Order: sequence, then structure tokens, then C-alpha cells
Amino acid sequence: MMAKTKNETESDARDGGNAANAGNAGRLQQAVRVALAREVRTESPEGEWEDGVWLPSAQERRPCCEGVTPSPANRQALESHCRTQRHVAQLFDIPLTELKSAIRRSRSEEGRRIGPPKEGAALMELVRVSGEARTQALDELREAIAEMEAKVPRVLEELAQATKAGELRKVLNGLLEDIERLQALVEFNCSVEDAYQSAQSVQDALENLRGLKKESAA
Repeated sequence: MMAKTKNETESDARDGGNAANAGNAGRLQQAVRVALAREVRTESPEGEWEDGVWLPSAQERRPCCEGVTPSPANRQALESHCRTQRHVAQLFDIPLTELKSAIRRSRSEEGRRIGPPKEGAALMELVRVSGEARTQALDELREAIAEMEAKVPRVLEELAQATKAGELRKVLNGLLEDIERLQALVEFNCSVEDAYQSAQSVQDALENLRGLKKESAA
């Protein structure tokens, strides 16, 4: 068998790289679809109820699930966790930042496909952009709440067992950091919601004005 030339070897390497890139792109696209479907609950993670607690299947479970402990007050903590973008990223072996960026692009492309009308296009674009920011902010808030909810059983256990000097303070400091992060996300959501409602109010006023003009013209 003749040895491959340098050009043939380089071509094979390029083909292999292109195939790998195509595979990664396909996996990312699938991850985006699954994350969005789980968010709106048109799809569910793999798992089943055992002894009154929802548990993921062996194929569904990932390292991120280890820190989530169901409790009598939250028996489907793992089911909620498996709907988060963090879990879906690990499910498809994709960096979380890459998945979040792809989801933002997907929502932006969906908004462009709808397309604003020519009249009032700038206002419609403002409403669309503020709506996207609102959705993204809510996604991050939901994930933070789900993660904090999953931590509650472990935090309660640590509080009960914190008997040595400094242990309780350490647990309290960690809890305070989680609360401060959640507060920051809530405040950010408030500001985004205010901006969205303002844009929506201006759009409604414009629509009313158009209606009055049509009536006067008639």
C-alpha cells in the first residue's frame, strides 16, 4: 500500500476536524432544543418516581445532580434541576456559557423571523429586545431559585450539625452569599420588567393613536 502524500494527510485531518465540528454543532443544536422544551414543559427529563421521590434515570443523571437532595417538602427537586440549562449542558457535554449563548441566539433569530412592521419598526424592535432581556433574566432567576431550593435540605442539615467553633459562621456566610445573589437577580429582573412594561405601554399608546386616526379618517 502506497504511503499517503502530505497533502492527502492534511486533507484527511481537515475532514476529521470538519466532521468533529459538525458533530459538536449538531449536539449544541439538540441541547438548545431540549433546554427550551424542558423550560416550557413540552418535554420532561428521563426518570421516575420511587417511594414518593422523583429520581433521574442512569442516562439522565450527571455530576451536577449529586448536590441536589430531594426532601419531603420538595420531592421533585431533581426533576426541577434536570430542567435547568446547567444540567442540560452537562447532559450534552457542552460548556454552560456556550449553551446560554446559543439559546440567546435562537431566541433572537426567532424574533427576527417574526419581523416588525415598517411603521413603528424602531418601537417594535425596542419591545422585542426588551422582551428578550426579560426572558433571559427570568431564566437566570428560575435557575438560581431551583439551585437554592435544591440546597435547602443540605443547608438545614449543616445548620443542625454546626457545633464546632466557626462551623455555624461558615454555613451562614455561604447562605448569605446565596441570598445576596438571589436578591441581585430579583432586583435586575425588576429593572428589566420596568423597561419592558414601559416599552409595551408606548406601543399600546401608539396602537391607540393609530386607531383614532383611522376613525377620524373614516
